[in-house]
Amino acid sequence: MASLLAGAWRAEAPALELSACELSSILPLLAVSGAAPLAWWRVRGTPLAKLPEGQELYRAYLGQVAAGVVREHEILAALSALREAGIEPLLAKGWAVARHYPEPGLRPSADV
Repeated sequence: MASLLAGAWRAEAPALELSACELSSILPLLAVSGAAPLAWWRVRGTPLAKLPEGQELYRAYLGQVAAGVVREHEILAALSALREAGIEPLLAKGWAVARHYPEPGLRPSADV
């Protein structure tokens, strides 16, 4: 799992050396950890992307992109409400950090 995720948040990740069997064995861990979208980023453009496991990673990525759109709306509404109340908010953690990833949806931002 570590070799799959190494550098996965970079626009150009290191070359990936992972077998279909290895991907299959770590898929459940990727799913429960929230790292499946990052794993998709690594396998996209490789033969692994076409496998059922690769497609599962892709679906997780799409789900995280959709959740990110909802989360962004919630965050912007919260920031607006705080500012209207005279409070200047400080945004940190998930959503703030996710903006530095090369693609939306590569980092979950469930904490608002």
